Amino acid sequence: MKDGTFRRLLLPFVLCCCVLLLALPGWAEKLPKGKSIAMVISETSGGYQATAATGSAEAIIKQALINNGYPVVNEAQLAKIRQSKAVALALDGDVDAILSLGKTYGVRIFLSGKATMHRAQQNEFGLYTSTAVLAVQAYSGTNGKYIFSHTTNAKEVGYTPDEASQKALNKAAASMAQDIIQGEGSAAEAQGAVNTLFVVVSGVSNFNVANTVLGACKTLSKTKEAKITGFTGGTATIQVLYAGTLDQLQGDLSRRGLPINFTGKSSNAVYAQSF
Repeated sequence: MKDGTFRRLLLPFVLCCCVLLLALPGWAEKLPKGKSIAMVISETSGGYQATAATGSAEAIIKQALINNGYPVVNEAQLAKIRQSKAVALALDGDVDAILSLGKTYGVRIFLSGKATMHRAQQNEFGLYTSTAVLAVQAYSGTNGKYIFSHTTNAKEVGYTPDEASQKALNKAAASMAQDIIQGEGSAAEAQGAVNTLFVVVSGVSNFNVANTVLGACKTLSKTKEAKITGFTGGTATIQVLYAGTLDQLQGDLSRRGLPINFTGKSSNAVYAQSF
């Protein structure tokens, strides 16, 4: 086959591949700097409205943007935007409302979001586990087009339902802030998807056994933090902040030659018997 014929056959194939690649959903890019940003994030808790556009998620993201050199509209101007009739429509992505806000208040990026804190559930250790989901979209104030869309979620444990929900929301907001500034996926990559897991060991005759298991947990490469949270009736409970799954945690511990036999697991805990 001559070179000219090969090139003529190759060109349509390359163009087709380019179209397919452009059609694939990509990672959200970081927000551009140098453009004034107005941000409104509403929060709901357990299906009921909590604090509209004044909660910790908005504060965490706003502070992160300011710290990284993004121009964010001041509170006085933001208060006027919140009172505008267009803001409710803008929260739902209405292009005309977004353009109206941009023209009226000189906003170049309108960032809206909805945070949901699910009802905390009490676990077998007497603690509460809550999940928070934060969805954020950013639109251009000059043409109303999407420039960022991303969702983060986080699960946290607390001694009360409110503490668990607040910790989960703060964690989701911190991840969202990093993804807005550095691009989608950067927070998960940096944090290694840290999970709150538990190792529950029964038949523990003395505290030395509990400390041995704790020490092993602390030395695992994926462990961010480990501590004993309970020791009663011969049962030791160890909380592990672990950048991996429950199965990976059990596998890592099983290779440490610990004086325990694994007996089962639940959604966030692995159970063992001391010998």
